[in-house]
Amino acid sequence: ARMEAIENKCFESILFDSKGNICEGSSSNIFWIKDNIIFTPSLDLDVLPGTIRDAVIRLAPFKIEEGIFQLEDLAKADEVFLTNSAWLIASVNFMLPRNINFNCFTIANKLKDLLNEDTQNN
Repeated sequence: ARMEAIENKCFESILFDSKGNICEGSSSNIFWIKDNIIFTPSLDLDVLPGTIRDAVIRLAPFKIEEGIFQLEDLAKADEVFLTNSAWLIASVNFMLPRNINFNCFTIANKLKDLLNEDTQNN
């Protein structure tokens, strides 16, 4: 999936289960924000419990909802970001094939600052 993303000039691929539920990125965990609530797929969906995913959930000063979500939920987001241990948090500004722009990075930037502070303090 990661190679296919690169071949299509994309940074990352989003993976779904057989029922069409969002699971994760090919090398990341996915989060999105709608109305100041952070959403992320439940670990019940065989999502890898990434260390940065756990840190975001622990540090976020916002309500977190882990659950089962479809692409339509993600498409309605105000903000989308991906996490992994190499780049911590990467904001998503465009989603194919839906051609959706996400122009808000406020919460992702705040979480990146919190992660950096947490890393320096531990």
